Amino acid sequence: MCNLTVMLMSYHIYYNASVYVYSLAELDAEVRKLGRELKEIEKEILYQRNHKTGHPDDKFIQVMGDFVTVATYKFSELEDKFKEMQDRVSGAV
Repeated sequence: MCNLTVMLMSYHIYYNASVYVYSLAELDAEVRKLGRELKEIEKEILYQRNHKTGHPDDKFIQVMGDFVTVATYKFSELEDKFKEMQDRVSGAV
């Protein structure tokens, strides 16, 4: 390969790596935000359980309780996979 090709390839790799790191930071912020929002849903369910003011046939607590149980488990998996991805990226960069 000629020097110009090597230089262009090096620039391309460097540029893509810096864009990727920036995107990883945004993704990290989104994962954290998702975790905070899940905690807000948990708080609302607890509030609703303690202040039963709705209609007797209201299924909010039951439905959202089931949702939060599954979502919390899946979010935990997401956090684990995200951490694994961060470790792999930091080892590659």
